[in-house]
Amino acid sequence: MSIMLMFGIGSLAMFALLVGLFMTALLAGSGDVSDDDQADDEEINRSFDAHGVHIG
Repeated sequence: MSIMLMFGIGSLAMFALLVGLFMTALLAGSGDVSDDDQADDEEINRSFDAHGVHIG
């Protein structure tokens, strides 16, 4: 078996693994945003406003 064929098979296997992990991450989802995360976002926005940073 040539070295190029082995690299090809290995790269296809890695690609299949990455696609599988990506699909698992999509199906698992990140869930709802917790109240703690929302509070962090509000604190960040207040800090930006206090320093004159305007986004958007």
